Amino acid sequence: MRTRSRIAFAILVLAAVGGLVRAVFKPGEPEPAFQGTPLSVWLTGFDERSTEPRPDFRAAREAVRQIGTNAIPALLRMLRAKDSALTLKLISLVGKQQIIKIHHVPASTRNVGAAAALETLGAAAQDAVPQLIEMFDHMPSRQSEIALILSCIGPPAKGAIPSLLRAASNTNSSLRSNAVFALGGIHSEPETVVPVLIKAMRDPSDSVRYSAVTALLAFGTNASPAVPALIELIPRERERTITPGQHLIIYAWAEHVLKQIDSEAAARANPSIRHPLTVRIPTGLRVIGTDDALTIGWASLQETNLTVGTNMVLGSTMERQILRNGVPEKSAESEYEFNEWFGDRSTGTAVDFGSSDTVLHRKDGHALLSASAYSVEYRCVVFETDIPPQHFWQPTGGKYRVLWEHNFKETAKGE
Repeated sequence: MRTRSRIAFAILVLAAVGGLVRAVFKPGEPEPAFQGTPLSVWLTGFDERSTEPRPDFRAAREAVRQIGTNAIPALLRMLRAKDSALTLKLISLVGKQQIIKIHHVPASTRNVGAAAALETLGAAAQDAVPQLIEMFDHMPSRQSEIALILSCIGPPAKGAIPSLLRAASNTNSSLRSNAVFALGGIHSEPETVVPVLIKAMRDPSDSVRYSAVTALLAFGTNASPAVPALIELIPRERERTITPGQHLIIYAWAEHVLKQIDSEAAARANPSIRHPLTVRIPTGLRVIGTDDALTIGWASLQETNLTVGTNMVLGSTMERQILRNGVPEKSAESEYEFNEWFGDRSTGTAVDFGSSDTVLHRKDGHALLSASAYSVEYRCVVFETDIPPQHFWQPTGGKYRVLWEHNFKETAKGE
């Protein structure tokens, strides 16, 4: 009886495998290759989540470029791929037995690889635009990724502008952001698109506003009608609380874009016209010493209200040093007793004095003094300036003005 059951199950498995093969691999659909390796294998190099052996990401990009436009038909098929309910059931059934193993690449994985490949081809994928527009209009779940593909294709994808304009007012903020970003990537028909980007700069979503500013940069001087809206946006974004770790500092990016579109308007910084701004600043130091380490951090951070001049660049400076018995710590490698270096000076456009502790560990072969022998000094400054950020930024000339500063000093305490 058992033998008959096993034979019946084996027949069922073979039928399932045959059905799976027919459902997943359709005949008559040739796949291009590079260096003898099929395109679908190269595309696994774009799947960062995969734990299976796969091509290097850069090698995958180069393979796609070498295959070129010959890859487009296969990529569009992969982009459209969707595992049917029957396919998923067959995969589940096959997975319950040990007789036959079959490797199935989920449609979602093929979708990701195809999208990455089309983005890699860029303008060379322009022949795919009509089908991409058709997919964008009829496959709502895929619109965000297709928008990014169209953005990479650039001006040759301008036929997608009407569809992207509709998506820019979608209720899904991620789709709105990608649609707005794509309008910048295509950067065509400014008389139609720029007014939509101006409106997007008032979107409640951070990512949409950031995409709108980025898109305006792509239009260059053709985005000049957006200059008043950019000037209005900058102080409005500054009013938002700038907290440690915030990655979308839109006002600083908008200042840069304004300079690229209209340098004269950007130069008209007016420190006499003030706008409110809330920042988080430290209130005191905390230094703890043990036999093996010195831990340094802020006692607390609190919100403080400042005002910033129109079109002025906001920045912060932090200087710090450690003292041993009131004398700055030795800088010579042989005399410095910690593994980590501490004394430094930093300047940037973000008001972020850090919220995590710094731990200095004792270097092997060195003994630390008692905790009270060590003290730490900080000088923190928040400032505004009309000098734009740059490499080795020196913001203290021009209309530089200190908005807040404080010197902190704290002697280490033992645990």
